[in-house]
Amino acid sequence: PPAAPTPKTAPGPKLPAAAQPHGANHTAGAASAASGHAAKSPASSEPGSYGVQLGAFKSGPAAAGRRWEDLKKEYPKLFAGLKSKVVPKKSAEGHLYRLQATGLTEKRARALCQSLTAKSQACVVVPPSTG
Repeated sequence: PPAAPTPKTAPGPKLPAAAQPHGANHTAGAASAASGHAAKSPASSEPGSYGVQLGAFKSGPAAAGRRWEDLKKEYPKLFAGLKSKVVPKKSAEGHLYRLQATGLTEKRARALCQSLTAKSQACVVVPPSTG
């Protein structure tokens, strides 16, 4: 059984992707639903298990770190209390370094992306890993 992260807010029921109130990012919702095909636990979206991807950088992890600092300065209320991580990914063109904010509830991750995309900032909800 997977270890449950420490809740930061009161847990609530997980809504299926089709029941989400905003359909602006239906691809991420479908990916979230598809990744949950294994019956690990009914509470697969426990608080703190989601993240958001804020960019991918070819120039290295330092560029991702600079972008994180810039985002925190530009949107201090949106990023208050959040932590970041840089996830390296090897691609056909070389390495990419994906900047992600971590430790969010699904609801907060979706709200954060909705706020950022309204300001023309890149943002993709990252569901909990299934491994």
